[in-house]
Amino acid sequence: MKNKLLLLIAVLAIAVADATAVFFVDNISYVISNQDFVWISGHKSIDYMVDVVIPPTVSYQGYTYEVREIEYNSLSGWKNILSVSIPATVEKLNDGAFNGCSNLEKVEIKGQNLKIINQWAFANTAITEITIPASVTKFEGNTFNGCKKLKKINLGSGITEIPFAMCKGCESLTSIEISEDIIKIHDYAFSGCDIREVEIPSGLTYFGWSVYQGNYNITKVTSHILEPMSIDSKNFEQTVYENATLYVPKGTIELYRKRDGWKNFLNIMEIPSAPGDVNSDGVVTMSDANEVVNTFLTGGYSKEADMNDDGEITMADANEVVNKFLSSE
Repeated sequence: MKNKLLLLIAVLAIAVADATAVFFVDNISYVISNQDFVWISGHKSIDYMVDVVIPPTVSYQGYTYEVREIEYNSLSGWKNILSVSIPATVEKLNDGAFNGCSNLEKVEIKGQNLKIINQWAFANTAITEITIPASVTKFEGNTFNGCKKLKKINLGSGITEIPFAMCKGCESLTSIEISEDIIKIHDYAFSGCDIREVEIPSGLTYFGWSVYQGNYNITKVTSHILEPMSIDSKNFEQTVYENATLYVPKGTIELYRKRDGWKNFLNIMEIPSAPGDVNSDGVVTMSDANEVVNTFLTGGYSKEADMNDDGEITMADANEVVNKFLSSE
């Protein structure tokens, strides 16, 4: 009985050792999480520059494992890395995964399996452009904080909130497209950037404070919100309130003039109407297509709904609005 117990303990010890085994492949260390996958846990110290291609699978002692995660601060501060290619098997980038990789200029995220990007993931790197796939639904704060060379970000449609200080201190960032999917923009999101024009989506329900603090060269702010909420006056610099033009949906100028923050803009104008923008919020969406259908069914007429300019509203006009919306996606 005693021998069997000792044998069982030995087997369990081996199993635990294998479950926490750490091994290296091309300067990167991996930890076995279970029999199916591993996560990246660190890197070797080297004295030369490298372009890192993380493999989708790695092998150890006769077994092959998928690479699923990049662990907390696992590659942070690695100054020898110039670029990184993240495979489609990776589902999560943990806190500070690449934070402080000061020579990292290029990041490629393959596939549509990445779901979570935790805080400080790419902060203080030298990246100039990055595309976040539509599969990402959790996107935490300070993601690109301190990326002074960052010029372009393509945000996937799975992201509905711009997190806290996402691009704080990205002094080379002069523009960013904020899609209609965004419902919240958190504090300091673009503080210290050099944004020139601002687009605010119609479905925004939360506008934090100091969002565009330190952006002195903004000349145009377009808000598509039909019923504006009050905002903190520190979201924009005083020079922006004095010199930039705020464009708002048709018939809402007085609403904006009564709301805290917005009323600080000296120049407020209506967004110029455009074909297909039936609800006059400055952007063509499926809501406009529905409005065209309703106009057709009730026998009404509006210039914005008459896409083919034939003097009447038909289903052909609704189809044109749908096509315009799809082409802008």
